[in-house]
Amino acid sequence: MDRRELKAHVLGCLNLKDNDAMESALQALSGRRVVGPLMGAFCHEKEEIRWSAVTGMGSVCEALFPKDPEGVRRVMRRLIWMLNDESGGIGWGCGEAMGEIMARIPIVAHEYHRILCSYMDPEGNFQENPLLQRGILWGLARLAQSFPVLVQEMIPVLSFPLDSDDPEILASALMLARMLKDPSHTRYVEKHLEDSRGLLFYWNGDFIPVKIGELAGQCCRDSG
Repeated sequence: MDRRELKAHVLGCLNLKDNDAMESALQALSGRRVVGPLMGAFCHEKEEIRWSAVTGMGSVCEALFPKDPEGVRRVMRRLIWMLNDESGGIGWGCGEAMGEIMARIPIVAHEYHRILCSYMDPEGNFQENPLLQRGILWGLARLAQSFPVLVQEMIPVLSFPLDSDDPEILASALMLARMLKDPSHTRYVEKHLEDSRGLLFYWNGDFIPVKIGELAGQCCRDSG
């Protein structure tokens, strides 16, 4: 299968409605060859395809790691490079994909978690683009879902995104705060309890309708 055929085949996999079927179809392909088309799909016009590509990248890397761990590390380094200003790229989907991969592979999570955290640290490699912040925070929340201890360094800097007025930044920041369960976030979270804005939030392979105020309430109860 040439590149064009592979790209079309990967896109067909990403269009599958069943997540398990999508992941199985992608894993059946050669992991290394699939990485490029999946990264290309991070910029697809359809949001459903973009998120399927993030999930698919995590699934492909999870299957590839036992056979080719260095290949997965190369994927991580490529995602990091794409988030670097010097790359000349934009980095759409890279923060999300980093979080998805690390949530599935403990060794990779231990090796790379600090880099993902640094993108939201004003004293680190802070990403100023709000659109990239959305993805990075989602990736951190996804990582925290599997390994909350690896995201503890976000506790002192999470007040910044929790003070945002962007509902997508807020949704991921609140989800992350919910995972961290640190009482220092309570006063920032409580400010959003009356926020009635809603959005579709991609989580656990599906789009979930959420309201900012409800997420804040859940976060307060879990931090209790």
